[in-house]
Amino acid sequence: MDNLFSTGLVNVTLDKEGNAFYEIVAPAAWDYIEADDQLMKTAEKADIIVFGSLAQRNKKTRETIQKILDLNKINIFDVNLRPPYDNHDVISDTLYKTKICKLNDLEILKLAEWYGFESDLHEAAIGIREKFGCEIVCVTRGSHGASLLRNNEWVEDPGFKVVVKDTVGAGDSFLAALIKGFLEDKPNDELLEDANLLGAYVVTKDGPTPMLNFDRIEKIRKERKEKK
Repeated sequence: MDNLFSTGLVNVTLDKEGNAFYEIVAPAAWDYIEADDQLMKTAEKADIIVFGSLAQRNKKTRETIQKILDLNKINIFDVNLRPPYDNHDVISDTLYKTKICKLNDLEILKLAEWYGFESDLHEAAIGIREKFGCEIVCVTRGSHGASLLRNNEWVEDPGFKVVVKDTVGAGDSFLAALIKGFLEDKPNDELLEDANLLGAYVVTKDGPTPMLNFDRIEKIRKERKEKK
């Protein structure tokens, strides 16, 4: 409990296509996370650390996250380059400690510009892997699906055509399915398809964490197969 700062608040506005625009209120309690003994002991027990760049906008939480990353767990970085919280040095320092990097097509082009990589998504992903040593680089492409670089294999999935109601939570659900597939050691194409599938299902619902209807999820998968 933080007695000085309020719980994090994000004001979300949806356009007529259901795309979300965010106002991330600052300061918030999560800007001041201390690396106390309890937190570090909990982190030491973890197999996977999932974190973002936005949470590192404040020095205090940034130092805490970097300390946790130094434990060398399976560090999974959800890149979020929302100005003014798109600090070049913070992104660089973090990528060097990252095993799995997930970012969107605009963000990877921004990194390509920063580091002098080719602007082609595949070549930019290779650039990230070679410069920072990331094992997996995953690029989301909105309604056009996603791409994945792993073990020198570049795979693409076109995504699923659905009626969009609310895009909030799509990226997080995509990443959750990606992590699940990684832990189950699924082939790259299956891993990427499942991640796209869950993200597609979530955008058909209101809110970022809808109840999962697995029959409906598999129906979305089946509908795409039937259209091929």
